[in-house]
Amino acid sequence: MLAVGGHASAYCAPHTQQEIDQLTREIANDPNNGKLLQERGLFYATMGQKDKAIADYKAALKFSSRKGEVIWSYGWALFDLDQYPQAVEVWKTAALMEKDHPISGRTGWIAYTLALGYWAADDRENAFAYFTLAAKTHSDLRFRDSFMAFTDHWNQKEQALGLQLFDAWNAEINKPGSHLW
Repeated sequence: MLAVGGHASAYCAPHTQQEIDQLTREIANDPNNGKLLQERGLFYATMGQKDKAIADYKAALKFSSRKGEVIWSYGWALFDLDQYPQAVEVWKTAALMEKDHPISGRTGWIAYTLALGYWAADDRENAFAYFTLAAKTHSDLRFRDSFMAFTDHWNQKEQALGLQLFDAWNAEINKPGSHLW
C-alpha cells in the first residue's frame, strides 16, 4: 500500500497513473477499505479528476469508521480542485467532528487550514483572523523560515498560497496599530 500521511496533502502531488493503478488493484482486493478509497480520491483530485475523486470520497465515507478524517481529507481534495469556498465549508464540518479526527485533541489544524482556505477564496479578513489564531497556537507559523518548514509536506500550490498568506499577514501585523496581534 502507498504511504498515507497525517495531512491529506502529504502524498506530495502530483501523482501518476501508475499510483492510481496500484491503489485500484488494492481496492479490488479490499473494496470496502475506506482508507484506500480516501487515498485514491485524493490522488484523483490532485490529478484534476473531480468526478472520480468525489465518487471515491462518497464510497470512503460509506466504509470508513473515521468519518471526520475522510471529510477533512475531502476538504483538501476540493482545495486541490480549486473549489476553495466548498473546501472551507467541508473543513468546518470536519472541525465539528474533531473527536473523530486522527489528531484528536490537537485542534490547531483547524485555524491554519481555514486560514488557507479563506485566503484562496479571496476572503482576506477571515484568512488573517484564522491565521492569527493559528500563529498563536503554533509558534512555527510566526516566522517565514519555520512556516516554510511547517508546510514542507504541502503540495506546490498549497505552499505557494500559504506563503502568499503568510507574507500578507506578516505585513499586516507589522503595520502600526494593527489589530491582528
